[in-house]
Amino acid sequence: MRSFLSRNKYGIMSLVAVVVTLAALVLFIVPKAAAVGTELAEIRAEVRIAGAVQGNVVSPDSLIAEYNRVSAQIEKYVSAQVSSSKILTFIHGSAEHEGVALRDLSTGDVFRSAGKVEIPVTFRANSSFAALHRFLTDLENGAYCTRLQSVNMNREENGRVEASVRLSVMSRGGAGE
Repeated sequence: MRSFLSRNKYGIMSLVAVVVTLAALVLFIVPKAAAVGTELAEIRAEVRIAGAVQGNVVSPDSLIAEYNRVSAQIEKYVSAQVSSSKILTFIHGSAEHEGVALRDLSTGDVFRSAGKVEIPVTFRANSSFAALHRFLTDLENGAYCTRLQSVNMNREENGRVEASVRLSVMSRGGAGE
């Protein structure tokens, strides 16, 4: 056997090297390559999806610009100087424009807290439902930061509605009474 090994030692060593290399390939490198291949396929799929929806993606810079624009609009409404007379004049003008008859229009006590002012307003209105809807929409989207608290409506026999409305107008700082 010794003579066999000495004569074939290079062939046996080559065979052992090939077997060890194949074992290393099968046991270590092939599983790693399969895992890397799976990850590569997942990444390519995500890149393909991202490319397909690229038109719907908005950059963070444009989102920040939109946020600043909306914040400036909110600031404009909240920072408007409010007074009871300005509010009542605005409500009367809007009601006249939309054909709404107002009764018992009044403002309540001004609430001040942490640099904010809230002036409650109550009134009763009589009109068609469509005119009342346009009127309330004008109040909500008007020059002042208005929060409708409650609207109670009753239908009259002639088809018109009578509404009792409570709302508040908010601003910063002191009220300019």
